[in-house]
Amino acid sequence: MLVGQTHTGRAGSPQDIAESVHWLASPGGGHVTAQIIQVNGGAERGRLLATLGVDVATLDLLSTLRRSGPPYRMSPGEPAEACMVTRGAITQRVERAARAGLVERTTAGSGYHARAVALTDAGNALLDHVVADLLVAEDRLVGHLSPERREQLAGLLRGLLAGLGGPSLTGQVGD
Repeated sequence: MLVGQTHTGRAGSPQDIAESVHWLASPGGGHVTAQIIQVNGGAERGRLLATLGVDVATLDLLSTLRRSGPPYRMSPGEPAEACMVTRGAITQRVERAARAGLVERTTAGSGYHARAVALTDAGNALLDHVVADLLVAEDRLVGHLSPERREQLAGLLRGLLAGLGGPSLTGQVGD
């Protein structure tokens, strides 16, 4: 359990997190630049994905193809734009996923520009399994909080992202 990995031996409350964020955003926290501060859930998520046989980049590619809707096929440039990575990065992701049988290169017509990347049945099944397991694991991180406290935490984090110029989170899972 994550609580055992904390120096306090307890989980932080939404108020604890809000106070930490407030301090980090204040002039007093200015010396914490160039520091990566990670809530341990990120490390936990990475470990879970590794046990499920998928990495974050592959999960991003598979999820992007799934969100495109049936037939879960996109031109090679579309996932790069959607994932906000270079075409070279998408090429590497597609190569890894294709070797694992999770995606396939197809043609959507004729000619060079008609190439596409499509989610396979195996990729779809893996995505179903991974998302279900991730939701269970991530629920464990906040499962001790009441629904009201979860909403409070979500609101605080949305406010933090908005204040940092982060993306709008409307329409995300949980909204």
